[in-house]
Amino acid sequence: AIVIDCINRKYCKKLIIQIPNQFHPYHYHKRKEETFQVLWGELLLNLEGENHILKSGDQIVVGQGKKHSFTTKTGVIFEEISTTHHGNDSFYDDTKVYSDKSFRKTKLDNALFTFEQYDII
Repeated sequence: AIVIDCINRKYCKKLIIQIPNQFHPYHYHKRKEETFQVLWGELLLNLEGENHILKSGDQIVVGQGKKHSFTTKTGVIFEEISTTHHGNDSFYDDTKVYSDKSFRKTKLDNALFTFEQYDII
């Protein structure tokens, strides 16, 4: 997934973009509560073993400690609004996912774009 950090203060806002059939593995956060709101496409969220299909405009709260994973068949752009993001607060069930996020993530700073550029709205 492409994760664009927009704001990270007492609250956090991220944009998450996935291409079709991309999967983010099962994990949870001890400190963070998240709300996902789909802006475009369809998000398939597994939350504590229960499957949810979210479409444009839908939102769902993922509470602290709640295990979740997400994928998309169509591609998706969704907003994550949460409490403060802490770099050491993602715990994955799959032991192959390294705790060193620099191994599996590329940080994108100062991402400036509009949805109109990509004909999404």
